[in-house]
Amino acid sequence: MGWYSRCSDLSSLDILIPLNPSLWESNMPELAELSKRIAARFSSTPAGEIVQQIAGHAAALSHDPEHRRGETGDLLCSVLQLCNEGNWDPAALIAESLAKGEAPQEIAPVTVRSRTRAVFASSFDPPGLYHRAVVDALIGSGFDEVVVWPNGHRPGQETGHAAPHHRAALADLAFRGMGVEVDVYDLNEGTFTAPVDLERRQECDGEVWHVVGPK
Repeated sequence: MGWYSRCSDLSSLDILIPLNPSLWESNMPELAELSKRIAARFSSTPAGEIVQQIAGHAAALSHDPEHRRGETGDLLCSVLQLCNEGNWDPAALIAESLAKGEAPQEIAPVTVRSRTRAVFASSFDPPGLYHRAVVDALIGSGFDEVVVWPNGHRPGQETGHAAPHHRAALADLAFRGMGVEVDVYDLNEGTFTAPVDLERRQECDGEVWHVVGPK
């Protein structure tokens, strides 16, 4: 006969559900009888509420392994109750689903759009309203992320007016609340990151767009 399990909420109905999928076809009459008994036992419930019950039982299957068997029984009860509310033949639904699995399925190509990151590198010594205007324009241009990157001291150029830690604080204050990332790596490390190296650092998070703006 195969292996069987008794649904937790249906134990009083004395109906056995086959665990071996090959036995479903021969037990379809029992499945129909089970649906009738569920209809007699449970009062009519809006389909939306039943769907919520199904979602709750399904979630419990993964979160509560110790009670998985009982939750499976409750899940089956709710699914068959939903079939009754929709006036659906559960045996026909199972047959249709199995037919879908046998037929070749066309998989539509999925186009994944790369996230875009606008990297605005400048000395920001000090950051001013024109820097904020550039950032506002970048936000309005549809970039997924905007990164403000205060450059460190560039070799061969004069030292900036403000100390690195002061420029880091000023940049944080200037762009706070704008929804952008302020990355002060250069200022913390006392280095200058060339554009090609800056792109390598940022490209793992999306397509990098370098912004040329006021110093």
